[in-house]
Amino acid sequence: ELQGEGLAGQDAYDLLLREASRAPPGSEGLVFLPYMSGERSPIWDPQARGVLFGLALKHGREHLIRAVLEGCALGVRHNVEVLRELGVEISDYRVCGGGAKGDLWNQIKADVRGVPVQRVEEVDASLLGAAILASVGVQVHSKIENAIEDMVRVGKRYEPRSELHQIYTKLFELYKEIYSALKGKFARL
Repeated sequence: ELQGEGLAGQDAYDLLLREASRAPPGSEGLVFLPYMSGERSPIWDPQARGVLFGLALKHGREHLIRAVLEGCALGVRHNVEVLRELGVEISDYRVCGGGAKGDLWNQIKADVRGVPVQRVEEVDASLLGAAILASVGVQVHSKIENAIEDMVRVGKRYEPRSELHQIYTKLFELYKEIYSALKGKFARL
């Protein structure tokens, strides 16, 4: 449980991810559109808003948390699909930032997209970027590309699971249909 004794000193994101792991992939039909303040690419709709679709009495906190994680991953997949339509193939992804720390979310990203996800060892991208620029500035490296090659290390790799990718592909189609069905309604809010 997230509530109760013994939570002092525990990372809130770890607790949320642990809770989300209790829900099955697809969150038992609960779909989240992550458009909390409009959406840029690929729909370019400043009126779009977040939506929980399919909410039922069977859904608990674990479903809600997992649906948010899955919805964010589906949103990135939407952009990737546009790139694929333009002929850009992506063979793997590298992730960084706070969201990259959680194994569950990285695995969801791999399963949703159908390609491997690799977490960089230093997940604090701002810190690493500043160090890369500083190394060029003080001439430790002659070019940014050399600094990146020397300083960026790939950590854990998450392989997509084909059976879950199939589930998420069906969910992705529904995800796009939900937005299309609601597109004209957001401005009324």
